[in-house]
Amino acid sequence: MATRSSTYYDREGSIEGEINRGRDSAMKLQNLLLSPNGGDQWKAEAVMLIEDVLRSFAKTLSVLKSIGASDVSNLSSSSTVNNGNKRKRGANSSMTWSVNSVLPLDDRQSWNKYGQKKINGATTDVPMKKPAPPRNKCNN
Repeated sequence: MATRSSTYYDREGSIEGEINRGRDSAMKLQNLLLSPNGGDQWKAEAVMLIEDVLRSFAKTLSVLKSIGASDVSNLSSSSTVNNGNKRKRGANSSMTWSVNSVLPLDDRQSWNKYGQKKINGATTDVPMKKPAPPRNKCNN
């Protein structure tokens, strides 16, 4: 796996910082809008918070564009943590159950292995025959 440069880590940190700043500004704006105090000071503070959110988004987008598409996929995959709960292929250990029942020894269905059965009145076992597949009759 290739190592990342220090500028990549700087950009990753700046992306996270800008997103956190934008989120904080958006939360302050939400609180301000839910409990308006009135007056010109309230409007000025709301405008300032909106500008902070927009500036944060613009900086984040410009950093993401400068990183490039391949590095963005590496950035998102590096932030996820594999906690080892991945489903493994193979036999599942599930509970099994069995039923004990008594069957008569001769059930009058004398099926043998590979599709052979006894036919009443016959002296030998008769195999169950399947028709042969049709042959290709091409004149080449």
